[in-house]
Amino acid sequence: TGGARRIGAEIARALAADGWHVLIHYLHSEAEARALAAEVGTATIVRADLADPGAAETILAAAQGLPPLRLLVNNASRFVHDDLADFDAAGWAAHLDVNLRAPALLSRAFVARAGEGLIVNLLDAKLAQPNPDFFTYTISKMGLAGLTELCARRFAPAIRVCGIAPSVTMVSGPQSRANFD
Repeated sequence: TGGARRIGAEIARALAADGWHVLIHYLHSEAEARALAAEVGTATIVRADLADPGAAETILAAAQGLPPLRLLVNNASRFVHDDLADFDAAGWAAHLDVNLRAPALLSRAFVARAGEGLIVNLLDAKLAQPNPDFFTYTISKMGLAGLTELCARRFAPAIRVCGIAPSVTMVSGPQSRANFD
């Protein structure tokens, strides 16, 4: 999921270079998804809103007729600033729908179709040293870490499930590009 830009695009490029046919999911980045698919040559694109509970079926339906499913990368994420003092129910639900419920539904649907393989959930290095900014985002990633462990225990040994937690990947707040680099 979220395969058209940033980390998702790099994952898609690496997998395609390794011989995989990649299914690139996007929501708003159609031009980037099309360009990436053309660049890697062995790709299919699919648009789905992960806030919609039916998105998992939409995404996996796009895999019909492609090589067998063997890998799911749950990369897409909602990342909107809030904190404990100002979060609201809508933001809470939006983060959990995209960052936690969608990976759960995708994982379940993947296992039902694949039978064996690997699920990789993109977590966040923020989990090792949490701070209160991006409150609902962080809560959703904490939940995703738990989902990762529960799925690993439930789906083993046929399906391996792991999480990776990249460090900071975008310029943050008042940080300069030079400081980030």
